[in-house]
Amino acid sequence: MKRMNEISRKSTNSRCKMVPNANNQTAIHNLAVQLEAVVSTIGSFLLIFVPGMADIINIMELFDNAICHDKSFTCIPIHSDVPFEDQMTAFDSPKKGKVKTIIATNVAESYVTLPDVDHVICL
Repeated sequence: MKRMNEISRKSTNSRCKMVPNANNQTAIHNLAVQLEAVVSTIGSFLLIFVPGMADIINIMELFDNAICHDKSFTCIPIHSDVPFEDQMTAFDSPKKGKVKTIIATNVAESYVTLPDVDHVICL
């Protein structure tokens, strides 16, 4: 909780003034993965909005390395660099026994409506 409050304070103080440094960005990505691990349930659908492709890659790697004994995550990136066919899997139902996580850039926030989203995290 202390770390979350520290991240929130730093983000509020620097909002729109500068890009978070690498340590803060890593902490924010870790927090997003931890939040999802807590709030998601098997069969649920979570959407994370991030600024860019580097964030998508970093968060997907964190999910690949996450140890969550009762949950398994399927991550789907939405970005112009990802083939359209791969992005279309975002509209599929979660696979049996999985939590579906869509990680998309903030641009998609204005252009994509995904059905059945249970939780949204906007970084």
